[in-house]
Amino acid sequence: MENETNETKKQEEIKEDVPDIHKGVGDKEPQKLKPGMVQIKSVEIENITKDSKIVGKKVVCMCKHPDKDELVNISSAKHIIGKNIKSAGLWFNVDQDNKIAKNSILASLLKKTKSENVSQLTGKEVETEQDDSGFLCFKAY
Repeated sequence: MENETNETKKQEEIKEDVPDIHKGVGDKEPQKLKPGMVQIKSVEIENITKDSKIVGKKVVCMCKHPDKDELVNISSAKHIIGKNIKSAGLWFNVDQDNKIAKNSILASLLKKTKSENVSQLTGKEVETEQDDSGFLCFKAY
């Protein structure tokens, strides 16, 4: 009897998670988070795929933003190349010594935050900016 009750509860929970297929398109713009300081709560390295093939690995930081209760994922940064400020993803590229590529945007973020490796980003307070698409990215310069 208890198993039947638990199974019924699970089915009801699943039904609640199914989106209503009759919903229309909204007319409200999504809330854009303002640039500012965020705290990195955790870091992951994710495989990025294209056409079912892994094309690289990217660092994704789960951050606490002061204007949002849920964590925000940030996986790009802006840094200086020559005299220009460029935005790019936090690609996990290594050199021939199997260390993070020296002039990569990830290396710039590590230097900016005084981190020796990706795991040391956890707990750091980092300034954010908007990228060209309006999404938050780290300021690594």
